[in-house]
Amino acid sequence: MNETDQIRNDAYLSRFAESDPDLQNDLPLFLKVYRSRKLCENCEGLFECRQSPVGERSCLSEEDGLHEEVEYCPYALKQKRSKSVLDRYMYCDISRNLADIDLSNIEYTPEQKQLYLALAAILYEKSQRGLYICGDLGVGKTYLCTALANSLVKKGKKVAFVKVSNFFNEMKGYFSTAAEMVDRNISILKNAEYLFLDDIGSETVSEFVRDDVLFRILDHRL
Repeated sequence: MNETDQIRNDAYLSRFAESDPDLQNDLPLFLKVYRSRKLCENCEGLFECRQSPVGERSCLSEEDGLHEEVEYCPYALKQKRSKSVLDRYMYCDISRNLADIDLSNIEYTPEQKQLYLALAAILYEKSQRGLYICGDLGVGKTYLCTALANSLVKKGKKVAFVKVSNFFNEMKGYFSTAAEMVDRNISILKNAEYLFLDDIGSETVSEFVRDDVLFRILDHRL
């Protein structure tokens, strides 16, 4: 197959080729875009991206004459959306691969329905009560709470989502070297409109954890 046929048979380029019957005038441009987009074939994520810069590829525009532009691939767009959501948290310990979920787009099992409705009541301000959620490992507690947290952030609420054991370990590290960071992070958790303490109870309890961190946060909020 010659170069012209490759362009005419390409699902993306063929619609632009229709307005250029012989392709000769713009053949170098078509080939450049064709080669760029071929690098994306069978790609499964940015971890294996062959483009430079990563996540960007050539495309065509007919505005003001046919010319090359640069666009982000779907994986790069998803990453940017995820970063945008996570950057809006006051404190965020959420996996990036959960940044796209919220209560409007998740699926839940019949067993999770009552919890889903309780979380939705918080989102729509039909409940002012906090929740303590317990259950076996892997039943979806963190998943559902992350969906609520993301929904609240998208509404412009001030949200802190903390994995408790990670947070306490971080605070212990600051205690002897940067005590002001302990006070700063505790202040964030005190003053967030919505605070999620994920996996509370899994941490190693010490006097510092109990009295200097957890008590200060919960006493202020209560």
